Amino acid sequence: SKTYRYCLSTGGVAAPFAARYAWHVAAPLHLDAMRGAGAQLCGRHDFAAFQSVGSQVRSSVRTLSSLTIERRPACGAGGVTGGTGATLVTVEVEGDGFLRHMVRAIVGTLVEVGRGRGARIDPEAVGLGLSVFVIIRTSAHEEGWLAKFEEAVRTLPEIQGAHRMTGDIDYVLRLRVADVTGYDRFYKRLIAKVPISDISASFVMEDIKETTALPI
Repeated sequence: SKTYRYCLSTGGVAAPFAARYAWHVAAPLHLDAMRGAGAQLCGRHDFAAFQSVGSQVRSSVRTLSSLTIERRPACGAGGVTGGTGATLVTVEVEGDGFLRHMVRAIVGTLVEVGRGRGARIDPEAVGLGLSVFVIIRTSAHEEGWLAKFEEAVRTLPEIQGAHRMTGDIDYVLRLRVADVTGYDRFYKRLIAKVPISDISASFVMEDIKETTALPI
């Protein structure tokens, strides 16, 4: 596999010596929104929309195994920091290969999401047409189990939302997968990471309303 790391400097004042290592974005970015959009790109998809015009490749299908977005103290040669009052963020993409300028286009799209400008990736267009809600009940609440569960939630890209609940349900996960077979693959990877004795899934038949707008 191949890994591509893209560095962003957000907010504050751009550091002139960091210009060759980090793209300065003046406004702060909503990283959770970016992570949610990035999770939809993981897996095997046709990335033709993310390649440069005129690229000559036989196939634009690629597999992204992970896409992580993290705050970091430094980036690039010599440990360059983001600048005065700035936050350094890295977007790290791992896959079996990349098209020309593919990661640059992905990062640009994610930045638009992080700015709150409404950029949205159509799940159907990237082969993730099935929404799933996973209900988990567990009697294991010790520190070791919780650490394994939180690590699984953090690293499995299909999970777009994870919520600890009141009542007789302990956790609800919201997923995006290609189909029922895709959910089955997710389920096997999840239980390999953390033991879960009571888990059930409901598949969304129709999205009547879905929005990120707050009622204000």
